[in-house]
Amino acid sequence: MKVFKVRANAAFPDLTIGAPVHISEATAGSVQVAALTGTTDWVVRIIGQAITANSLLFCPDNAYVTLA
Repeated sequence: MKVFKVRANAAFPDLTIGAPVHISEATAGSVQVAALTGTTDWVVRIIGQAITANSLLFCPDNAYVTLA
């Protein structure tokens, strides 16, 4: 599996170092720190891990959780 370092100061919210980073269902093309929890948010997918407040190690896999 390849792992890429991604940095985007203006595009990312402040990330929590060492925490997982999730793909955003609310805003296309964005990431978020917290997992989705709303009733209209149906897929939770981790795409990497934060290494600084504005960069992450991008290493997604095919695992996801579907919220009911």
